[in-house]
Amino acid sequence: FDVREVALEEIDKAQALLNGKPVELALVGDAAPRLFAPRAVLGVVLRNLLRNACHFTERGRIEVEISPDAVAIRDTGIGMSAETLRHAFEPFYRADAFSPMGKGFGLTIANRLARRFGWDLVLESEPDAGTVATVRFTPANES
Repeated sequence: FDVREVALEEIDKAQALLNGKPVELALVGDAAPRLFAPRAVLGVVLRNLLRNACHFTERGRIEVEISPDAVAIRDTGIGMSAETLRHAFEPFYRADAFSPMGKGFGLTIANRLARRFGWDLVLESEPDAGTVATVRFTPANES
């Protein structure tokens, strides 16, 4: 399947999650990689990553960048501390336990699905500077 088509579908669905926030959600990059895996798997991974980006970005921009071997979702949201990043893929972990949003499964599901298909999911983040979630289809040690 065409990665770009799945990304565009998930971006379209994610627009509703912004609820009128002053956030631009855009696709960047002109690569058009194809994957041999169930199309729905990438959809679930991107949906979970986009849901987080939309929830934690109050203003600015969310970019979904497609390159030949990866999809990166970059936001200008609240970011995560080093401590939060260490626990981000743990089931039920939520940096803000009092937030009514989510149950702490989104990143866990995305990471487990990615690993199951041989993809790497990497998070980079800084508090108040946003987050980049990258799904790399060719593990870094095989590039």
